[in-house]
Amino acid sequence: MTKTITIDLSGINTREGLHEAIRSALDLPDEYGNNFDALHDVLTSLNDVHLQFYGIDGTEEFYTIFEKVVEDSSVSNPGLTYEFIDEFEYGNEE
Repeated sequence: MTKTITIDLSGINTREGLHEAIRSALDLPDEYGNNFDALHDVLTSLNDVHLQFYGIDGTEEFYTIFEKVVEDSSVSNPGLTYEFIDEFEYGNEE
């Protein structure tokens, strides 16, 4: 059975904040590398997980990199699915 994890990225405007939110949501150890290579390693090791991200501020340049890392990780890992949810849609699903 697939586990869904929803990650709120509202108000996050630094790479450090992004990685902290992900570390917290995925219950990663303190040794998590806080970089996109480490994120890719984590995401490609997950099994039967669906990630939902919402609250992304598209004005921050690092979010483009983040979205690409998530996409690449899901291609490498068939056990990972994801979606980026418009924060106005979050909670309004039927």
